[in-house]
Amino acid sequence: MGMESKLRDDRLDIYRGFFMIYILSVVHLIYWLRIEFIAPYIKGLFLIEMPIVFYVSGWAFSISSKKIYLKYLANRLKRILIPYYIFVLLISLLLIVLSFFSSIDYVNQVYTKKYWIDSFLLSSPSSSAIWFVKIYLIISLLAPLIYQLRSHLKFFFFFTLFALFIARYYGLPNYLYYIFCYGFFFLAGICHKKILSAISIKTKFFYSSISLLIILFLLFFCDYDIDMQSNKFPPSLLFFSYNVFFLLIFGGQISKACVSLCHNKFIYKIAHIYAKEGYLIYLYQIILFYPLRLIFMKLHEANVNYHIPIEILLVLLSFIYIILSGALLGYVIGTIRKKICSFIVARY
Repeated sequence: MGMESKLRDDRLDIYRGFFMIYILSVVHLIYWLRIEFIAPYIKGLFLIEMPIVFYVSGWAFSISSKKIYLKYLANRLKRILIPYYIFVLLISLLLIVLSFFSSIDYVNQVYTKKYWIDSFLLSSPSSSAIWFVKIYLIISLLAPLIYQLRSHLKFFFFFTLFALFIARYYGLPNYLYYIFCYGFFFLAGICHKKILSAISIKTKFFYSSISLLIILFLLFFCDYDIDMQSNKFPPSLLFFSYNVFFLLIFGGQISKACVSLCHNKFIYKIAHIYAKEGYLIYLYQIILFYPLRLIFMKLHEANVNYHIPIEILLVLLSFIYIILSGALLGYVIGTIRKKICSFIVARY
């Protein structure tokens, strides 16, 4: 009974932890390691992670204590930018060291002015995963404004459909696509309690049907690519509709599965490490993936002729390795952070 009560209290952290695990151990694994036995359009079906991240972020914002905007702004900038700039500095120092032993172009880019300007503007070329940080910061800074729209979720849904459709044909700066799409999921997260208590099967059927009809229309009558990866950067109307449909149909089952898995204390501890240190694990995930990328690169270069069951086994072993090594990385980061904080408090 104590465990059940604990799981109810920690649901938000459980979801946050599991979705960070999902990003690293599923999405980035199948894309970064060139898992070729999975067709591109099948891989694209797994790209439901960022809408869920923003949904959970909106949920977290809705239950947080509301502060004066300037205090909130300072807190967001500190929590997002300081770890980011530390990451860029450490990666840049590593690239400088590597530049003495390698002539690869991307290693030497650290000596260019463009590299440092891009890094300062949150477009660091040191990691392809960094695109998320800028969008996360923008949505976070808009959070108090989005919160004011919490009574207009239905309107914002149709507004987003219209905006993404018009934007494709008339063009908009890329960041507006992200704000429209992920802003909606952030707002949906803010309305999480209302959605849980008020949404009926009839309403869910209505919105999932609209989303499905839009998906079919775009695929059969417009020139949209079926591969969600090509619709993700920036998020298109097809990407948005697919994720709305997926969350309406499978969101409840995913939530129950996450809570059910956390009845195991070991899994519960891992999920909490990811929930607490997820952002830093995300930034430093290259440490986890580098050994795997080397192994898979060597296998591809050697043209090793292995069968699908062996490939599946390699992917499963990689999946377990990423989860456990990510938890270890989060534990190390958390320990270092605590020691630094304790040292600062003791000194001052």
